[in-house]
Amino acid sequence: MNFIKKFWGFLGVVTIVGSLNSCTDNFDDHTAVNDLKLQNTLEQNIATNGDLSDFHDLLVETGYDKVLSSSETFTVWVPTNQAMQAVSNEALATAAMKTEFVKNHISLNRVPTSNIEDTLSIQMLTGKYQNFYADNHIEEASVVEGDQYASNGVYHVIDMALIPNPNLWEFIKSNTGYKQNDFVTTLDNYDLFQNETDLREAIDTTMQVDNDSIYNELLRTGYYFKNEKKNYTYFLMQDEGFTAETDKMLPYSQKPTQDSTEHLAKYYVVRDMVFENKYYPSNLPDTLISQAGVKVPVNEENIVGQPITLSNGIAYVMKRVDVPIENKLLPVKIQGEMPIGFSQDDKSANIFYRDKADPSGNEFQDIEVRNHGVPRFSIYYNAKNLYSTTYRVYWRAINDFEGSFWQHIRIGGHFEVDEFGNQYVADPIVEYDSKEIPPYDYNEEYVGEFTLEYAGDLELISLIAENTGSNRWNPLTLDYIKLVPVVE
Repeated sequence: MNFIKKFWGFLGVVTIVGSLNSCTDNFDDHTAVNDLKLQNTLEQNIATNGDLSDFHDLLVETGYDKVLSSSETFTVWVPTNQAMQAVSNEALATAAMKTEFVKNHISLNRVPTSNIEDTLSIQMLTGKYQNFYADNHIEEASVVEGDQYASNGVYHVIDMALIPNPNLWEFIKSNTGYKQNDFVTTLDNYDLFQNETDLREAIDTTMQVDNDSIYNELLRTGYYFKNEKKNYTYFLMQDEGFTAETDKMLPYSQKPTQDSTEHLAKYYVVRDMVFENKYYPSNLPDTLISQAGVKVPVNEENIVGQPITLSNGIAYVMKRVDVPIENKLLPVKIQGEMPIGFSQDDKSANIFYRDKADPSGNEFQDIEVRNHGVPRFSIYYNAKNLYSTTYRVYWRAINDFEGSFWQHIRIGGHFEVDEFGNQYVADPIVEYDSKEIPPYDYNEEYVGEFTLEYAGDLELISLIAENTGSNRWNPLTLDYIKLVPVVE
């Protein structure tokens, strides 16, 4: 009996030792394989995985097999053969599209899954960004085999290809069958604000520049639709809706010609169809605010079909986006402390830019001119991009003196020189009567109104002191002038 126990005990020891030796052999084999993979480049390791052969074929065809054999460090999200078979022929129709497809799976840094504690926005070689989530998803693709290391980076196997989405500008340019998009892409050809000549003269022709960002008023004065680092929401109206919104703006966009009037009206429509941030249907609010500050109501019943995913946002095709005209015609505030000039250049010692607070503690800045000794001393301002409508004029002017003084506003006009060489302002739209500025009155006051026949800039607005050299009666002060458009 003791012999049997000893025999089985000996056999158990032999079995355990044998098992340990077997495990050690397997571990050594595994370590050897991993060591070999770490010595190989990403291209070599991807090439040896038969389930990744379709993507590897594209690497070779586009020349990116050589890129992934270089000494740079990369992360590659590699679609399986099954995922590649789900990619449409249209997505890989040209050599350029194949290259962009490959580049959209490669990032110029090492991103192991262990680094993902929260969502990472990863820039691919296309310049586009993909969201890599902590649950091992990149966009809608799942990582089925992660952290496959090589000498020059790491790759993750994914179950869905990362087809490059167009950015907002690419989407607009590829969908010019819509009148709205067609207008946006042709804005390079229109000098809406009569400033392209100055822009062209200011450009260094030896430098590479993005012409769209310079000559397209929407990209230059609004959001830059090509920016892959930003996210936008874009409303694309069907033709009937776009025409209806344009017609609403025509009375307020009058120019000397019908053609320029229509172009300006269209601009004021499309300007308010793009918004910062990406709003999915699940979090689309009932009102969005454009960069111009216009409140745009969102009626989900006007959405046509499914939204279009962009690399830098989302686009909705809309039957119409009905923006009340009173939402679009916003007041213009001209800050007193931001003049464009003065009637004399030798009075800087008499001009004060002040930081102040009203009785409620609200801080503001204004301008004050005193002890200048000049009859009708004037401060000059301008206002940009006004509508063709009537404006009501208000101001706030804070008098810190013990007694009242008077000042007034002149709207419009241009400089001319009389026969004696004196400069004066000719042909103003209106020059209002002087108004009393009582001490310590922080209220906004009505000044008057004027009408613009044509939409555009007011190059000259003058704040004018009393026609006396007495310093007691000729100070000037201004917090702001406000121009409020009248909805007809």
